[in-house]
Amino acid sequence: MWTAAEIAEVVGGRLHRPDPSRPVTGFSVDSRTLRPGELFVALPGARTDGHLYVGDAFRRGAAGALVQRWPSGLSANADVDTNAHVRNVIEVPDPLEALQRLAEARRRALTIPLVGVTGSSGKTTTKELLYALLSPRARAYRSPGNFNTEIGLPLALLNMPSDAEVGIFEVALQRPGDIGLLARILRPTVGVLTALGEAHLEFFGSEEALAREKWRLLEALPSEGAAVVNADAPFVGRWLPELERRGLRVVTFGLKRADAAFRAREIDESRPSGLRFTLVTPGGSVRVRTRLLGRANVYNVLGAVAAAWALREPDESDDALVLAALRALREFRPVPRRLEPKRSRRFGLILDDSYNANPTAVREALHALARLRFRPPRRRVLVFGDMLELGARAPELHRGLADAIVAAQIDYVFAIGARAGETARALLERHGWPPERVFLAKTQDELLRQLERALPDDRNAILVKGSRGMALDRVVDALIGR
Repeated sequence: MWTAAEIAEVVGGRLHRPDPSRPVTGFSVDSRTLRPGELFVALPGARTDGHLYVGDAFRRGAAGALVQRWPSGLSANADVDTNAHVRNVIEVPDPLEALQRLAEARRRALTIPLVGVTGSSGKTTTKELLYALLSPRARAYRSPGNFNTEIGLPLALLNMPSDAEVGIFEVALQRPGDIGLLARILRPTVGVLTALGEAHLEFFGSEEALAREKWRLLEALPSEGAAVVNADAPFVGRWLPELERRGLRVVTFGLKRADAAFRAREIDESRPSGLRFTLVTPGGSVRVRTRLLGRANVYNVLGAVAAAWALREPDESDDALVLAALRALREFRPVPRRLEPKRSRRFGLILDDSYNANPTAVREALHALARLRFRPPRRRVLVFGDMLELGARAPELHRGLADAIVAAQIDYVFAIGARAGETARALLERHGWPPERVFLAKTQDELLRQLERALPDDRNAILVKGSRGMALDRVVDALIGR
């Protein structure tokens, strides 16, 4: 809990209309979801300006506001009765920088371990899995939703309960420099690298440049920290010695390298009810059951278990850790919109992977669908939208997915978007698919009509995959609602 005067001192701001009787219990950048007692941070944005909603924030019970300028329509005169509820307005040159400075101050005051999870895919599922593993034995906190950016991560850190014993945070990037900034704010004691793939290439010159940016999270770990690393990820074999030379604890996981500390063998991906595999740990092996689907989620489980092992107390046995993991994994449900199985009375099984997409993640999702076995058989259907932020390589990367679609023995492809059209044309022209197996829609309504006409019954397994900007979650909801 902060006072407005303390916040103003930390950020070097000018405090207007101070009211010490209104402590700050949290922080928000959205007046619509602000809870009474929170400080409203007015951020200028591409679509709107938070300063337009300062008055609304105070009407909803804000304890104060962090602003760049005094909001129009609100009087700075403390004697004006109509603005009696406006108190603790802190004026700063840059509200976002001030928010980040506050988060850094909160971090300096913490002595608990903090985990940072990064990667091109699997961040949210690994974060949620680790939370499920840790929460039975500690007061664990994890960043909500996609609070993983230069705005979201500081908010998550500032809103972490004061009694938390361990914090788990996603660390995302879009442009060069993002990971360095977030690592400076979070200063994690454990860093987890889930996967490296072809994402955000619009802002990076190569896959290696993108991977190196993700790697900066591990480079930022303190000497007493632990790096939990997917040993199968590209470039990792070259870079691991850098961490080892610094004396960091390095805990590896993977499927390909026999020397990885946490591995999986005898993987059964065929069951629509979920994965089965043997989990191999430094303390032995055990058979695992989970509701998650796909090989990519085996990696996510391994990463979460490895991170829990790195965080364990010195007197905690391997057996206790493994038993706790087994219980948590049996009960864990897929994270919404991340290869989440759903049922449609009209269309059958929907694999909702609509949250986001990059070429690596699409190939993994196709692999998951290809490995599932159904009795009686089902049509394998891909609903595919554009993969965004791939820059000049977008056409090539979209066309390249046609090979993965053929290898996965997909029966029908329904594409939407100009880039997804590149994939559809590659199937028609390079692979010789007949037009009745490949559909290209300009709108979601057209896409749904095509699905209705081409799929006469519910004997389908439909994978829905595309970047978040394509809003394919609406297609999923429409398919389920029909």
